[in-house]
Amino acid sequence: MNISSNLSQTVTNRQSELVALVSVYGCAAVTGAVLSTTLFLTIILRPQLRTGSGILLAHHQLLHMLQTGIVSPFYIVTGWGVFLGASIDGINCTAMFFVCQIVICSEIWSSLFLAVNRLIALIFPHYYSRISSTAAIAGFIITAWVISVAVNLPGVFGIGSYFAKREVDCGYTRVTNQHIFNAVGILGKYLPLALQAVVYGVILFHHFRAQNGLQAAAKKRFNLFRLLLCSYAWYMACYAPYLMTYYGFRRYWFADEVRMGWFMAVQEIGYAGSPVFLLLMNKDIVKIAKEGLRIRLRDYREPKLEEGEQGDKGY
Repeated sequence: MNISSNLSQTVTNRQSELVALVSVYGCAAVTGAVLSTTLFLTIILRPQLRTGSGILLAHHQLLHMLQTGIVSPFYIVTGWGVFLGASIDGINCTAMFFVCQIVICSEIWSSLFLAVNRLIALIFPHYYSRISSTAAIAGFIITAWVISVAVNLPGVFGIGSYFAKREVDCGYTRVTNQHIFNAVGILGKYLPLALQAVVYGVILFHHFRAQNGLQAAAKKRFNLFRLLLCSYAWYMACYAPYLMTYYGFRRYWFADEVRMGWFMAVQEIGYAGSPVFLLLMNKDIVKIAKEGLRIRLRDYREPKLEEGEQGDKGY
């Protein structure tokens, strides 16, 4: 989060807008955390969903939970909350930023591996059993974390950039090497996002060519791809304004720090909305979630009878 040191004076005159910004950002984070947690628990607690792709999806939602439940509050408090009375005295900005960047990069790389999973399932189904094995799924998950740690570790030692506590907030204190700084962003975030677009494009091309010959199993696998594609498209639609403004209009970006925050809030809305497609548009997940809810309500409303005890109707 790049917030200049003269932010205090700018924000002091725009307290009402800052409150609105923090409110929107916070509501988006809470919504994303609730939806991701619901989807994660639905997958983990239902054996029929714990397939190869299901475990990858659960891992992705776990990272999504960390993103909206830890990373976003950290950015809210250290970026703008300090001007609304929050304190960062007990926060290790460098360590927290390192953890946050690992979560963000791991979430993006896990999205790519989900896309690769769908690519093989739909185009190379004979090899799908190999990539859905326990070892392969563990490999995807570990790889996402290893890449994220490796990419962000240099920043802890001030290589490329340094993120630390400043006078009133947490932020980049300096960029020590512009090339390394750019490489971190490319390898950690933008490369996997771009590769996802390529993978989804290949799948769509193959689908339209072979649509008439799709079997039932392939159609079911395509349904999950369709939901992942919608989630990806929504996220990129919310992320694009941030990227285009930050890299294409840097003077416009840094001229107004509160306006910068609104771009980041729109990106957070992208995080919050992504699980909606998977949670509400997947018939299998919706059906299982409803069944689980009905069972829990029934258990709550109809307490078990003790042995030898009869109910109201004498059963």
